[in-house]
Amino acid sequence: MCPEYALGHLQELAAMRQAVCLLAVDEAHCISHWGQDFRPQYRELGRLREALGWVPTMCVTATCTEEVRADIMRCLHLRPGLVQVVGPMNRPNLRYAVRERSTMEADLGELFASAAAAKRRALPVDNTAVGTTSSAIVYTATKARSEEVASWLFERGVLAAAYHAGLSMAVRYEAHRAFLMDELQVVVATVAFGMGIDKPSIRRVVHYGGVRSLEHYVQQSGRAGRDGDDAECVVFSRAGDIQEARNLILHDFSKSAGLQMHCQRMLELHSELIDFLAEKAQCRRIRLLRHFGELPTEWPENSSEAPGHCVKVGDQPPSCGFCDTCLLRGVAPKTSCGTSSGDFTRERQILLRCVDACGGFTGAAMPCAVAAGHIDAKQKRLERHPAFGSGSHRALSWWKAFLPHLRQAGWLQERASKLMSGRAYVAVLLSETGRQLLAAGAGASRQFLLEPVPKNLEVAQVVIRSSGQQAPVVPVADTHYAEQELYRRLSHVRQQWMRRHGVIGESIVSNAVLKRLAEVRPPTVEAALQVVEGLPSCLGTDLAELFEALVAELRSLCQQRGLSLGAQASLAVPLRGPGVQVGSKRPWSAMGAPDDHPEVRRALPPAVHRGPCSVWTAPRGLAAATPPPQPSPWLTIRSPSAASETPTADLQRFAFVERRDADRFLDTSITVISV
Repeated sequence: MCPEYALGHLQELAAMRQAVCLLAVDEAHCISHWGQDFRPQYRELGRLREALGWVPTMCVTATCTEEVRADIMRCLHLRPGLVQVVGPMNRPNLRYAVRERSTMEADLGELFASAAAAKRRALPVDNTAVGTTSSAIVYTATKARSEEVASWLFERGVLAAAYHAGLSMAVRYEAHRAFLMDELQVVVATVAFGMGIDKPSIRRVVHYGGVRSLEHYVQQSGRAGRDGDDAECVVFSRAGDIQEARNLILHDFSKSAGLQMHCQRMLELHSELIDFLAEKAQCRRIRLLRHFGELPTEWPENSSEAPGHCVKVGDQPPSCGFCDTCLLRGVAPKTSCGTSSGDFTRERQILLRCVDACGGFTGAAMPCAVAAGHIDAKQKRLERHPAFGSGSHRALSWWKAFLPHLRQAGWLQERASKLMSGRAYVAVLLSETGRQLLAAGAGASRQFLLEPVPKNLEVAQVVIRSSGQQAPVVPVADTHYAEQELYRRLSHVRQQWMRRHGVIGESIVSNAVLKRLAEVRPPTVEAALQVVEGLPSCLGTDLAELFEALVAELRSLCQQRGLSLGAQASLAVPLRGPGVQVGSKRPWSAMGAPDDHPEVRRALPPAVHRGPCSVWTAPRGLAAATPPPQPSPWLTIRSPSAASETPTADLQRFAFVERRDADRFLDTSITVISV
């Protein structure tokens, strides 16, 4: 039940106290004034707990800072010794990127081009990887924009639908059902969509326009990649979107005096979001972890971690190697971030004096106008102040781009204020440290260095540039061609079964299970069930039908492609050195970069073609087994007899097998002959 209902029926609920053993509060961050979704009724839930006789209480939330947790405990009168279970905030499989919003054609056209092409070819929704015909959510700030984006995508061939509170319950239910059943590729929604969504294979979450806070962003982007596979979280934003989000916060501030404390906190949270969006020099993931208080005291110093795990390599700052800023710094740091470093001590002192001249009663634009000697400052009669025009060597737009860096450094702060008319606005004023710095003077104050210098401080242009625009495409894990085709066919079988029975098959047979079935290729239903953990030994009629259909599809496609059933996984071992044994096998795809393959080929003996297999024969003294009639994943190699006198140099060779069927790549492997 909702808090409003519970607080309106306290007497009836109190009469049931003997039957109540637990009070569970979902979305508990709504209790706190410091939370991003504060609701006054949530804050009154302490009365409900008292009416129920201080029953044991469990509070659950996905995004909660330490400050919010402490406020929840005070509000609900929870004991200090209560059990707190805090899961890690980091989602290593999510790639974060921010891009400047321009037009839908430029922003979304390329992002969903593959989805449109798949619809034209009548392909099923495929959640194997980002960038294919995968499921996605696009969040927008308004109902009108969600309708606009959904129509634009649908007209270009993407299976997309809008979802917002202005639609009827029947329309929303159908969009929800179709998305879960893989009949829709993309849902374009306001924040109304997402609650209760249990779809692990969402490969992309896009925010097209404003985001209210980092808490909102983490909660909404966290709906991607819950199956553990890589997923992409992209924000398209521009200056107008930021102001639009601020106006919504200020609207609440001017509307209700009781919400002013919460609105002030929301402005602070929104400022942190602006810093996150404008980030170009540091790891975006680390900024998220810092906000939620999860930065480690010591960074691991190895680069063997998978992408998404923050590590420190040498003297470089810690990075995840997976977000847009990390990828771009490794490719072309000067292109996106400008020059390596710059001293802005003089400009800092100029702008601090201009903020002080405005007295803390104006927005961010006025101090910048004073610094640049702009006509806007004359309208406020600030042209007589000594600071007027002190920064005329820089353009007005440059000062507007520079001011957020002072706020980020802690020398400026923002405060929600009201005009005489009642209209709310955000005032910029000096913080305590900013006042001390200004009083100390330029000579006594420490330097203000930016390293690297942001691009927008090198040109007179105020934009939130996309460090992800030039970032390289994240390579998808190299997967066997036949396994990819098997996986797509199995996904199609599962989708048909879902439609017939009206259930979400993904919650029963996940994408990970389908991938495993494609790798192992079990010949029977009994063998297939060994891959799925947690299923009963005796299946019901419906589940048995699903697995029979999956195995039948496996048999059919394996027969068409000449693949054997019951394939065994290979033993991945080093090609040379300790641990390599006669008969060890390794897939060719695990040999490293494609550029390394010719070097390995040159070390192999001449090829002898035998039927569908191209076999490199072993060196002197070693005999290769006769290839089977049907291509097998591996070529068996016999070790030399003890009587042979094969030189050691010749024994450090490998047999290379490339399996082809009608000139299509099927499988490649390296087999160690001897060491």
